[in-house]
Amino acid sequence: MQLSRICHLPPAFVVELVDEGILEPEGESASNWRFSFSVVERVKTVARFQHDLDVNLAGAALALELLDRIDTLRAQLKQQ
Repeated sequence: MQLSRICHLPPAFVVELVDEGILEPEGESASNWRFSFSVVERVKTVARFQHDLDVNLAGAALALELLDRIDTLRAQLKQQ
């Protein structure tokens, strides 16, 4: 799986991220999954959450959701 090679993580980790809803691939099966390049940073962030903070995938998903919300709010503030 190309994403796992780029991020230097096991393919099973990418599958777990998809199962948790953190990543949404294009394609029918794991062997055919395609991801945009922008998810690389997201995957690395989740790996850091787990390694550095011992956060489980559900917690990482929540943290990513909150970070996305902060980015949205910052963008809205810049428009005002």
